[in-house]
Amino acid sequence: MALLHTFKILVVDDQRSMRGILRQLLRSLGIDEVVEAANGAQAIELLMAAKDPDIDLIICDLFMDEMDGLTCSARSASRISRRSRYRRPSCGNASKN
Repeated sequence: MALLHTFKILVVDDQRSMRGILRQLLRSLGIDEVVEAANGAQAIELLMAAKDPDIDLIICDLFMDEMDGLTCSARSASRISRRSRYRRPSCGNASKN
């Protein structure tokens, strides 16, 4: 876990409280660089605006207005994977639904 402090994580969730909880959890793990987006479209805009998106991990809510998490994950994976051929974006679902 010593290298976690070097990670930069994008948290995408339409609930501000959930973004805050995730930020606190990540900080407790030693990760200080957390970028937030309120929905999938905003996350894609952030990634597209960056010349070289240096995001190591995206934590994304699946059920959001404007752009759902699966669409966001697919679009962001193509942007992130261009940065490094060694990174393999993936998508998971932690919901109980």
